[in-house]
Amino acid sequence: MTRRIAVVLSLVALQSVVIFGLTTEAGALSLTGHNTCTSFAGLGKIVPGLSSGGSPSGDKFSFHGVATNCNGLITFKGHTYTVESAKVIGNGSFMGPNTSTCANFEGATPLDTVAIIRMKVKWFLSPHLTVANSNVLYIGTYSAPVASGLMALDLGASATPPTTTTVTGSYGGTLIQNTLMDVAAGGGCPVGPGLAWVNGSLAF
Repeated sequence: MTRRIAVVLSLVALQSVVIFGLTTEAGALSLTGHNTCTSFAGLGKIVPGLSSGGSPSGDKFSFHGVATNCNGLITFKGHTYTVESAKVIGNGSFMGPNTSTCANFEGATPLDTVAIIRMKVKWFLSPHLTVANSNVLYIGTYSAPVASGLMALDLGASATPPTTTTVTGSYGGTLIQNTLMDVAAGGGCPVGPGLAWVNGSLAF
C-alpha cells in the first residue's frame, strides 16, 4: 500500500513539473510601443480568385509570409532586445456584391469589404527572447489599388477608410496597425487564386 501511494505521489509530482514548465501565450511577455517592418514577402490564396465576371459566393483568403527589417525594441531585466523578424499567417474572407469581380474587389475604396480576417504574428528577437504573438482581427473596409502590375492590398490604419482593427498580445491596443501586400497582379485582372508578393510592410 505504501509503495502504491509513493508511486501515485511521484506521478502527481511529475505532472506538476510538466504543467509548471509549460509556456502559455497568456503568460508570455508582450511587446509594447511601436514597431515597423519595412520588408514583408509571402504567398497566399484567394478562392475562387478575381475575374471580370466574378461570382457571388465570396472570396476566401489565406496567406503566410516573413517580415524583416523591423525596428522594435524591448528592455527586460536590464537588457535590450531588438525585434529582427516575424512569421505571419492569416486567413478569412471578403464579402460584397459579386465579391470576386476585379472591379468590385480592387481600387482605393472597393465595393467589397472584409467579412473577417485573422492574422497571427510570431516575433523573433535578438538576443533570443520569447514574447507573445500579436493577434490581429480585421473587419470592414480595405484598399487594393492597382498600379504598375501590383495590387496594393492594404489592411488596417492606412486603408481608405481604415479597416476596423483589433490587436491583442504583443502591441495590444495599438491604433496604427497596418499590413500592406503589393501583390503581383499583371494587368489587374484576373488575379489568383495563387498570390505572391515580394514588397510589403507591417506596422504596429
